Amino acid sequence: METVKVRWHRSMGQWQIQALNNSQESEWLALEKWGEDLPDLTQVRMILSASNYTCQWVNLPGVSKRHLDKALPFALEESLTEEVEDFHIVTAGHKGKTKHRVYAIKRDIMEKLIDACEIYNIQLRQLIPETSLLSKNTLVKNGDDWLFSLKGNTEGKCPAAFFSTLLESVFKEEKGIKDLSIDVFNVDLDESKLLKSQLETNFLDTFEQINLQMSDLAQVIESNIETDHADLLTGSLKVSEPKKVKQKQWWEPAVAIAAVWVVIIATVFLVESSQLKSKQKAIHKETVSLYKQLFPGERVRSLERQIKGKLSSGGSSSEAVGFIPLLHSSVSVLQQEELNKAIQWQNFRYNDRQGNLQVEITATELSRVQKYKTLLEAKGLNVEISSAVNEGQTVKGRLKISKA
Repeated sequence: METVKVRWHRSMGQWQIQALNNSQESEWLALEKWGEDLPDLTQVRMILSASNYTCQWVNLPGVSKRHLDKALPFALEESLTEEVEDFHIVTAGHKGKTKHRVYAIKRDIMEKLIDACEIYNIQLRQLIPETSLLSKNTLVKNGDDWLFSLKGNTEGKCPAAFFSTLLESVFKEEKGIKDLSIDVFNVDLDESKLLKSQLETNFLDTFEQINLQMSDLAQVIESNIETDHADLLTGSLKVSEPKKVKQKQWWEPAVAIAAVWVVIIATVFLVESSQLKSKQKAIHKETVSLYKQLFPGERVRSLERQIKGKLSSGGSSSEAVGFIPLLHSSVSVLQQEELNKAIQWQNFRYNDRQGNLQVEITATELSRVQKYKTLLEAKGLNVEISSAVNEGQTVKGRLKISKA
């Protein structure tokens, strides 16, 4: 399993990836660019930057474990900068019976990360807050910031210039903290010694022992990655095990099966009209030929029953039932002469959670993409052009298609 660091860059509005052992600010890559070079179905474990979430230790005396999820929003609403409903909240660990560690991250950016991984066939296995990988009482220097974890009190990230001020605030609020043993990780030993001197001077009786170690954040993460830690992929955002789809002909087999089903429906109506019996025989012959192309070597005995069996084996959920008509409607528009050669599907994915079809296309002109969108909307579909970029004489785009 590949392990990488990930962060949401607010000003650029994108998720970015960096290798675990790299700490250079310039080495962050957009997830889209990074994902293009990954083999399909690569399993990935992501370490989330502390800049993208908050962690609090919440004291809830008298609240049982089964009522914890209901009580947390009321406990957090005053400390969060936005509405508590906009956050994905995860509990991970406790101190005693009443104090709980709670992580909160914006739900919309979480969904963007999950959607991006689905588009690039990335199997996101874990999303781990980086501070949850710090042991009991730990400080780690990372660039210009300190990552810190004081179990039962606080956890997060702070610029080095304000770190002493932060600790003063924590110890003032959490009275009675004393005789702490803490580990300080930093590749700059002189800087660690200076911090140790400041802590011993400014916080008398608070720290019993301060251990200095020459290690960076990547080494700390690697040493703790297999131990117990938090995972933000819970509840409705838990990623299900993806089904590996044979991509022999990309979208042709699925479209062909949908076309066969349409032909069967048409055949039922043709049978009722004696004037169209000859056409019925021709359609039946074409259907048999198409069926043999899709399933070579299989004898055709009861064509309608065999096709229904193939369709039902592909999935019996409500999502699968909605997928085939949506796929057929989207592809049938391409049969028009003006779009037949102007637009080509390169890849597609059905997002059953959002109920939409995500299609990557190439087109000869941007106007053809807009024309395709217009024709799909005329069929009663909702169409969103997620991206459309000119690359030489070709336009590469991504569409999201759903029922109205």
